[in-house]
Amino acid sequence: MSKSQIELELIDVLSRYKKSIISEAGKAWANCNFLLSEPKLVKSFAMESGKGVHYLNSVLAGNFNSSQQRFVLKFAAVYTHQRPYVKRRRTNILARKGSNGSERCELADLGFLSVFVDSNKKVITSRASFFQAKKDESIDNKNPAVAVRF
Repeated sequence: MSKSQIELELIDVLSRYKKSIISEAGKAWANCNFLLSEPKLVKSFAMESGKGVHYLNSVLAGNFNSSQQRFVLKFAAVYTHQRPYVKRRRTNILARKGSNGSERCELADLGFLSVFVDSNKKVITSRASFFQAKKDESIDNKNPAVAVRF
């Protein structure tokens, strides 16, 4: 069976878990303390037992993995707050001055990974996403007029 056929089979199996994925992702965040600062909140999602990634592996991946024998799902996270940085190019700086003197910004607060392996532990597919944490509905905390509405 080709890799693309295996991935299509995986998508078919995963599609049966759509509601559970959405629900459990919400619970993974709900278990975190939103009174914490953004960096501490994200760190707790990435690293604390019973929250975030640990919750997703215990509950969501646990249910998925025990309900079928073909695929194994695992989640991981990397707390990336203040590292690495993205530095702006000189031509970009000349076109528009930034709001901080360093002309650099963090890439993300959280790297989130999902990995699917087969029963022989051979990686079928994996995905990584980077997220910038914002508890408020503002892209730029210094300029509340630039807001994102959901």
